[in-house]
Amino acid sequence: MCGIAGFLHARVDENAGRILVRMADALAHRGPDGRGFFLHDASARELSRYPGDGVWGGEGVRTSAWVAPPLRSGLQVGLASRRLAIVDRLGGDQPLFNKQRDVVVVFNGEIYNYRDLRAELLRRGYPLRTQTDTEVIAHLYDDRGLEGMLDVLEGMFAFALWDERRGSLYLVRDRVGEKPLYVVQGWWGMAFASELRGLLRHPRVERRIDLEALGQYLLAEGVPSPKSIYEGMIKVCPGTWMEFRGGEVREQRYWKPPGGDGERGGSYYGRNDERALVEGVELTIEKAVEGCLIGEVPLGVLLSGGLDSGLVAALASKRVSNLHTFSMGFDEPSFDESAGARAVAAHLGTSHHAFRLRRHEIVSLFDRAMEAMDEPLADASFLPTLALARKVREYGFSVVLTGDGGDEVFGGYPTYRLQRLGAFLERCPPLLSALARRLGEYLPSSYNDISLDFALRRIMAGLSRPSDEMHALWMSGLLPSDLDAVVTPAYRSRILAGVLDPVHVLRPFMRGMDRLSSARLQDLMRYLPDCVLVKMDRATMVSSLEARAPLLNHHVVELGFSLPNRWIASPRQTKILLRKIAGTYLPPAIVRLPKKGFGMPTAQWLRGLPSELVLGWLTPAHDQPRFFRLDVLEQWLAEHNAGRRDHRKRLWPIMVFERWRKGRFGPAGGLSSESES
Repeated sequence: MCGIAGFLHARVDENAGRILVRMADALAHRGPDGRGFFLHDASARELSRYPGDGVWGGEGVRTSAWVAPPLRSGLQVGLASRRLAIVDRLGGDQPLFNKQRDVVVVFNGEIYNYRDLRAELLRRGYPLRTQTDTEVIAHLYDDRGLEGMLDVLEGMFAFALWDERRGSLYLVRDRVGEKPLYVVQGWWGMAFASELRGLLRHPRVERRIDLEALGQYLLAEGVPSPKSIYEGMIKVCPGTWMEFRGGEVREQRYWKPPGGDGERGGSYYGRNDERALVEGVELTIEKAVEGCLIGEVPLGVLLSGGLDSGLVAALASKRVSNLHTFSMGFDEPSFDESAGARAVAAHLGTSHHAFRLRRHEIVSLFDRAMEAMDEPLADASFLPTLALARKVREYGFSVVLTGDGGDEVFGGYPTYRLQRLGAFLERCPPLLSALARRLGEYLPSSYNDISLDFALRRIMAGLSRPSDEMHALWMSGLLPSDLDAVVTPAYRSRILAGVLDPVHVLRPFMRGMDRLSSARLQDLMRYLPDCVLVKMDRATMVSSLEARAPLLNHHVVELGFSLPNRWIASPRQTKILLRKIAGTYLPPAIVRLPKKGFGMPTAQWLRGLPSELVLGWLTPAHDQPRFFRLDVLEQWLAEHNAGRRDHRKRLWPIMVFERWRKGRFGPAGGLSSESES
């Protein structure tokens, strides 16, 4: 696991070495064990003191650098890596090369089948000098080409590959977007980095908030790909590669989620052979878990107390003796799943470590979260995930397995039960919809995890919309009507202009799908990579902890999306097939539990904080434009504190954005200075 960064300059910059070092060191948390550089510029002052194939020791960090002669084309290529050493800890320093040293790779992630690929390359005569997956990529590119290589890679990854023969820089992101990769382009060339903070260290980068991206963030609670919160800085989309060659750019999707008719499903293991189907899915998941156990460092499992992480822990415990599991609990009963996590751990016989997040810790934890967040993310579970990751790292663990992906792949969200009522929803009389909407206004407010009044209001908001927009609104933060009320008139048209564009872009992928299948696909392509996986990657990597999600192995994903809907969800139950498999491994009470999610008692905690503090978080700095009406925010906060309404989904995204905007990654944060650590 690493952080990567680099650039392709249109002309030689004499400060290139200094720029490359600063971009890499902005990602030091992702790779505290080593740093490596490749630069086509023999005069680079920052790298000239590093011997060509040697190791430089500074502040306990291994540093290696390769300086190549300048390119005759006038271009300037720089690649950098910050390394968290997990595989071949002593010999795997990056960048790594092919035999001719005209293909250079910096890599972030894990290739779970790299040992098999490495053995094949050795049989074919390729000279591999390390035991790493990064070097496999360099030689595999020679052997199969880019597309052929991507067909056989299994894992989570984002990497940059410089092909000197072709004069091309390739940026590649894994199929579902577990690992991040940002890009910025300008007249001067382009730059890339694992996180936005790495790009912000390049002196040519300017910080201008993208108002369309802001609107999409407020609706979706994360900035949907390919946008970022800043104009001109984009994300490489999941399952996509980009090629930069001279002044030309090509983009190609190399993987897309399977489609089809969810009522009939695919042909895996036979549609009508129930036993073969269950055994086949179980074997595929077990192989995925086994693949995630590679490495030379201690490994644990994050237990939420639910089905997905419990099944992952059960399968891991078959191969790992004395498996360690970790969980985070709360004092608020409707959010606390720590009892379930303890029950799973006791059933499996793991060494379990349970922690509890107290209400009085919220202010300091929120401040710490904002320091870790270089782009706004309104998933409140970022806070407990951040706290849990730090605890896990303190126990000496560098790798954890998670249950991420189970909800999208096997149908875990409560909204999927409603999607199975699709025909009824389409025929729902307008009068009944209006009555239910009015009832939602008069129901007493509750701050429980998913309360009746909150659920009913959210459902009614989507009923008059097309099915894809309906699902997006059910999963949203602020609704379009909320934005219309709270955004100041000067910015309303620009912020609201494209709030549902990320949903509309997915329509070609959903063509011919039923309601449930299209909702799952929307979550897999939008909610998962832009919210769930962002949360897990940033919260863990800020503590130099690698998180692996076996249920997002692409074989598992493709298999899950081939299943008939009857094995996914019904109006009464979710994860039908996965529960059947988990029944072999987990306590019956856990198997029967409804979906809760690793949430945070945001509503209660907001109510318990001083109003002046929350209003301060909701208010921009004096030198920043005012995007939101203070009178509306004050009204929402007053209603929330009085218990008349639950406004957590309205207040939290704005609060996170405004607090981020005042921080070091915001428009006035000054990250292009030497002060960033």
